[in-house]
Amino acid sequence: MIKKILKTTLIILLSIILLAVIFLLVVSHNTAFYRAVYPGIDDSMSDYPYMNETVPSDFVARTVHGITIKGPADCVNSSEGGSVPFKSDNFMVMVMSSSEDRSSILDTDEDPFTDKDYEHYYKKLGEKIPDTSIEDIVYLRDRFNAETCKGLHGKDLLIFNFKAYSKTIVTGVETPYFYHGRNFDGLVSEIGSLPKKMTSVMISNPELRYFATIYIRSDDEELIHQVIAGIDPSGFLAGDVL
Repeated sequence: MIKKILKTTLIILLSIILLAVIFLLVVSHNTAFYRAVYPGIDDSMSDYPYMNETVPSDFVARTVHGITIKGPADCVNSSEGGSVPFKSDNFMVMVMSSSEDRSSILDTDEDPFTDKDYEHYYKKLGEKIPDTSIEDIVYLRDRFNAETCKGLHGKDLLIFNFKAYSKTIVTGVETPYFYHGRNFDGLVSEIGSLPKKMTSVMISNPELRYFATIYIRSDDEELIHQVIAGIDPSGFLAGDVL
């Protein structure tokens, strides 16, 4: 009797394992499944649509971390730290400069994977490991998609799912664009919508391993475009990153 129970239990367990294996084989590389589970996984980036804006002649210039920002004279901020060159009730510009730490690019405190895990993942894909924060954003938001799952197994497939989930989350929060302007190449990201819209501009100095982020808050869409058009990071790119 006991042997019969054990045999029946073993058959059930083996059946469950077999079904699980079949499920994984069918689903783990099924792009349609990932497209259904992770909305926006196939989204890619486009060029910022406002790269030919002109800067009003009456704008004044302020330089922070080697980055010159132009804005309305009546919005110049003289009461706070140097990282906020312009501020008013409905307008604010803040400039931040940060060092590139490669380990922080590959993983974060919420990320369960190690540098070696990511190195194996990118090697398996034949991809160059992102070396800057901008490269990491471009990989996730432009090149990463449902087709990336093909050929991945084990921990590589877990990383794929982690990135797919991350992309789904950020896709609902911000929209990044490539920016190729007169003074610099970088990324522009739009977060939220008017009147509480925040726009960020990212510029990288890969030689010194620093990147700058310019945050612009305004309820005036045209003013945002004008400020971005007037950004001149020549000092930052030349080494004035602090």
